[in-house]
Amino acid sequence: MKTARLCSVVFVALALVLSVGPARATVYNLTESNSTLAVDAGTQAGAYGWVVDGTSVLYQQWFWYRVGSTGPEASIDTLPLISAVQSDPDSLALTYGSTSDFTIQVDYLLIGGSAGSFTSDVSETIKIQNHSTAALPLHFFQYSDFDLNRLNLQDQVTIDPDLQKVNQVPVGAGTLGPMLSETVLSPAPSHAEANYYASTLGKLDDGNPTTLDDVLSAGPGDVTWAFEWDKTIAAGGTLLISKDKNLAPVPAVPEPATILGLGTILLLVGRKLSRRQA
Repeated sequence: MKTARLCSVVFVALALVLSVGPARATVYNLTESNSTLAVDAGTQAGAYGWVVDGTSVLYQQWFWYRVGSTGPEASIDTLPLISAVQSDPDSLALTYGSTSDFTIQVDYLLIGGSAGSFTSDVSETIKIQNHSTAALPLHFFQYSDFDLNRLNLQDQVTIDPDLQKVNQVPVGAGTLGPMLSETVLSPAPSHAEANYYASTLGKLDDGNPTTLDDVLSAGPGDVTWAFEWDKTIAAGGTLLISKDKNLAPVPAVPEPATILGLGTILLLVGRKLSRRQA
């Protein structure tokens, strides 16, 4: 079901590109060294297809918002897209909203690693500006669905108690793939949620107001995770959210014979040290 849904998203994005022409395409591709990242600015697909050394690890990462305590959330692509600026192949700035109400600007910067290193980094800055003369009671959400173990979608995710860092690793078969960490530099989220596909996504897309449940671990399985910021932005004020995602290889587990050999060496070294001390 998940694969079929991804194919549907890609088909829709391709249809939009073919129908409206390159000047108004909604899918933007970032590239740097060993990495590429696709961002669909016109649908909930959002950022997807983070491909590092030929392997895609990201199924969906996007943003939702709600103004006030009632009513449902909406993904930011439902707001008017004011501008999409890609001044360099490795960066993208998307601005949504209205200059008479509020705007949400998402800046991406992709930093790849050397070929074959399986390292990559994506920094994101979200700038939310209240252009009105009244306070803006905003609830802002980031939803993330990474698939690190591509063989069987068996990952483990853990969010730190301060809600400023999340770690996701593959488990079981295929664990020599990458591991992911995201650090929220500022400000700390108000709530977080680790869950399984597509429970959190369903909450964000139903007709009810959502507060993430602060369950901070999930897995093994097809895990997802999300952050929530609850902020009242003063008239004319700005909320700036700064985050960084990092991808790195999972350290290989030594073979049993290697562990035995290391243990023997440590034992011999310990004996020599004991004799010298005697």
